[in-house]
Formats: sequence, structure tokens, C-alpha cells
Amino acid sequence: MKWKLDSPIIDFSYKLSYHQKFAFIGSCFSSDIQTYFKNFGFDTINFPFGTIYHPSAIAQNLLKIIHPEDISLTELNGKIYHLDSNLSDDRSNEKNFISKINSYYNLLNEQLKQIDVLFITFGTAFAYHLFNQSSYIVANCHKIPSQHFEKKLSSTDDLISIWDKVLFNIKQYNPKLQIILTVSPVRHISDGLIQNNRSKSRCFELVEHLEKQSIVSYFPSYEILIDELRDYRFYKEDLIHPNSLAVQYIWEEMQNNLLHKNSKFILEEIEKWIKLKNHRVQNFENQATHQNKIEKSLSNLKNKYPCVRWDEIC
Repeated sequence: MKWKLDSPIIDFSYKLSYHQKFAFIGSCFSSDIQTYFKNFGFDTINFPFGTIYHPSAIAQNLLKIIHPEDISLTELNGKIYHLDSNLSDDRSNEKNFISKINSYYNLLNEQLKQIDVLFITFGTAFAYHLFNQSSYIVANCHKIPSQHFEKKLSSTDDLISIWDKVLFNIKQYNPKLQIILTVSPVRHISDGLIQNNRSKSRCFELVEHLEKQSIVSYFPSYEILIDELRDYRFYKEDLIHPNSLAVQYIWEEMQNNLLHKNSKFILEEIEKWIKLKNHRVQNFENQATHQNKIEKSLSNLKNKYPCVRWDEIC
């Protein structure tokens, strides 16, 4: 008897490996997946601007990374805010604050040339526009009072327009880059489930359009949680965020469907070493022997797999 639906995993012709560089941008679910990549020694690049949910806000940041421009700040009650990120500071420190943000963009400008795979997770199509800049969608509201923003559900056409521009620029800037899209399975329920579904549908329509490009693939993390697992035991106490068991299951599906077989074998070797490292020896006299076994095994793995970021694992 069959007890659950199986998610429609696509046979990806483009496989991921330990020889590639990865970056992650988007919703909090993107951060969850990055943690797994990092903990198992993949070469990942940190995005310093925090969680970004809206596709257009993600797009704006990518365009500014490729084509750096003057930093725009918002001031309120003695504080300055960078609305393209989660960064803020005191008004008195504006010069240093701008310098820090510029340094981040300059670093990302160089790193984007080196990235092989970019994971992007869309969270919601509800946008927050500054009242005095209706075309500008903020990435982070910084808990600034709501009267400074106008909330709108973005149209599919608007999302497609800016993302067509992003893909055109990415192809010119880093022709080798592959993009893997996901839609966050986290429900945004502040406006209710009906509005959440309308918002997610815009994200899926955007994904469907972008998938037509050869550099874009889609991984169905949303479908795995919502349609395959579909049980509250896979959620945190808030009933909307996937718990560690769910994220681990999605990670395992990524391993099975996205990883090159050689890299999957390396990952399994790393998992064995981590289990060895975490094993607690009861007999005090055997602890030294066990520690020696851990160190010897690690040394062998480092020599065998220099492509792995062992500093992230150890």
C-alpha cells in the first residue's frame, strides 16, 4: 500500500560537485540549505545582507552586485538603514557604514565571477514599497513604522521583467553560472492562507518563465514539504516553518538528485567520519586510542579529498 505522494524530482542533467563554488540568496529556507552545504565541506560564499523574501528585492541586489552604484540610505530617529539588506547603524557613523556596505558589494562583485552555482529561494510576492519611491521594493523593513511603506502584491509581469534583466546581466558577467531556483515552503500567514497562496502562485509563475533559460533549474523543495511530507510533525511549533527533520529530508533529496555520484560518495565518507568523531567512548582508557583513530582518519580523508573545505567541517 502506498502511504504518501512522491514529489516530482527532475532528472537534473547538471550535477553538483565538491569542485564547485556555491552561493545562496533569498528566504530563510535558503539559509537552512546553505548550512548543510557548509557543514559537509562544500565551498560556499556568504551573502552578508541577510534574509530576502521578495523576488524583485533579490533581483535588485544581484544587479547592484554586478553594477555597483552609490549607496542609498534611509534615516529615521537618529538611525540609518540600508533597505537592500538587514544592515543599520547610528546616524553619527554614516561614513563608516557606507564604507562597510561598499566593501561588501565590491567583494560580492568579485565573488560572483567565481561562483558556479547560485541557489535562489523566493519567499513571497508581497512587496513593501517606500512611499516616496513607488518603484523601489525594500529587502528589509527594519521594523520601521508601516506608514513609511505601501504593501502590494507584485504582478507576474513585473517579476518577469526585472528577472529577465537579471539573467541577461548574469550571462554576460559570469557565463558559467548555473542557477537553481526554489520556492520557500514557509507559509507567510500574516495576511491569511488565501493571500499566501496567491503570493506563492506568482513566485511559481516566475519560476516557470525562468526555467525556459538553459542556465536555470528548479528544485521542488516546496512540493516535498507541502505535498509529500504534508504533516505537522515536520513543522516547528509555529506550524509554518519546517523543522530540522523536514529540512534534513529535503537535503537528502538534494543529495540523491543533484549531486554527482563521486561527490555523493565523498559526502558519505564525511558522514562516516562525523559519526566517528561524535562517538562517545565509555572506557577512559580507550579515549586516547579513539582520538588517534579520529585524527588518522581525518588525515587520510584530507589527503584523499583536497577539494573539500575541511576547515568548515572540523
